[in-house]
Amino acid sequence: MRLVPAFLFLAAQVLVLAGGVSVAQDSLPPGPGHDETVKACGGCHDIGTFSSIRRSQGEWETTITNMINFGATISDDDFDTVLAYLTTYLGTGPPPAPPP
Repeated sequence: MRLVPAFLFLAAQVLVLAGGVSVAQDSLPPGPGHDETVKACGGCHDIGTFSSIRRSQGEWETTITNMINFGATISDDDFDTVLAYLTTYLGTGPPPAPPP
């Protein structure tokens, strides 16, 4: 009988964590290239794992290239789009102000 409460507690924790994942996936700011970035990076990573990282354009370019070398698939067009998005919104400079 003790297994049932423990199982229910574990199941509740899984549901809470699963809900947190969907929130983390939406933690990137909106802007041109958002969807391509989620597609390119979200296949292997929870978006929350890198949404607070700040890198220069060269660092992001190296990071994306490394991910491709590890098996990520991204077209040449999407590479440029994702790089521009990451540099703009997760770069070392301040992100653009949200539209009014």
